[in-house]
Amino acid sequence: MKIADIKLYERLRHSLGEEEAQELVRFIHSQIENEFMDCKDVFLTKEDKVELVQMIAEVEVRLNKSINDTERRLSKSFTGMTLLQLLSIIISVLALVTFMTK
Repeated sequence: MKIADIKLYERLRHSLGEEEAQELVRFIHSQIENEFMDCKDVFLTKEDKVELVQMIAEVEVRLNKSINDTERRLSKSFTGMTLLQLLSIIISVLALVTFMTK
């Protein structure tokens, strides 16, 4: 018996009698134990926590890879656009020079 059970037993013993108080304390204790077992699936265990941390780490790795891939593609696109703009400026300047010399 736990201290709380003993205190409850002591309080009930005077009004119910020893045997009934013991039986009531045992009943309450078993009900609490049953309730705990029913709710145990809801609680987060150490293994659950480790599994969640591993899953988060895997998602983080995939996310970082995806971000890096997107960054590389954007960098290529910006480089391509910059080169196209530079080419169009050069063509425009050549066209103006050609027009002005004729």
